[in-house]
Parts: sequence; C-alpha cells; structure tokens
Amino acid sequence: MMLAFIGLFITTCWSLLKNDVLGLFWPSLHGPLPIYDPIKLMANVSAIALIFGAYVLWTNRTKAESEGLSSRTFYDWFLIWEVMAVGVTGLGAEVLRWLGAPTIGYIVYFMHLVAVMMLFLYMPYTKFAHIVYRTTALSFEKYRESSFAAK
Repeated sequence: MMLAFIGLFITTCWSLLKNDVLGLFWPSLHGPLPIYDPIKLMANVSAIALIFGAYVLWTNRTKAESEGLSSRTFYDWFLIWEVMAVGVTGLGAEVLRWLGAPTIGYIVYFMHLVAVMMLFLYMPYTKFAHIVYRTTALSFEKYRESSFAAK
C-alpha cells in the first residue's frame, strides 16, 4: 500500500503540474492523459494495488476479529473503509469516463475528492497518523543525539 500511495502521489503531482501549471501556457497539455502514457499506467497500477491492499487489510482484520485476536473498533476500521473508498471512487470515475458516462463519472469523481479530503483531514485521528508522529519522533531523536543539540 505504501508503494501504491507513492505512485498515486507522483501521479497527482504530475497531473497538477501538467494540467494546472503548464496547461496555462500550453493549452494542448490540458486534459486527461492517454491510456498508454507511462504516468497513467503507473496511476492505474497504483490504484489497483491500493484497492488490493485495502482488501487484504479488510480480510486480515475480519479474520483477526473472528478469531478473537483483536476487537472491533471504529478507529481501526475507518482507515480501511476510507482507503477503499478513495481507491474505488478514483478507479470508478476513470472507468465511467471510458464507458461514456461522464455525468455519473463526475459525480463519482466528486465523491473521490471528498474521500481524499477526508483521508487527509482525519489523518491525525487514525492509525495513518503514525506516518507523521513516528517521523517526527525519529527526527527529534536523531537531532537530540547530534552535535547540534549539545551546544
């Protein structure tokens, strides 16, 4: 899932640069990427990996709960639901556009944007927060052990 998130982050950054920055100066760059574009291929592979990773988490969590190894809590399931929503709505919007149903695709895309916003806004309240908290703790520990902290 980490590699899926990295691939999707790279795709998002490229899309922002290509469409919203370079597209202002070269209008031919503005618009969806063709299916054979390497960035689009990375996006689709990453989206499938994200959905598959969320599915694996879902099944493992369900199995652990049924065996009594963990308890069912909202905070544990929210992240899994949210990641699955991001993946399914993102890929769903693209598939609907391919199928020639752009109106429904735009509605699903709006739901995708809301799901992505929720993923980041609720990050401090889910297990996803460990990305920020643990990185900060490790950075502080390295700083404390360095020569800069001794001064």
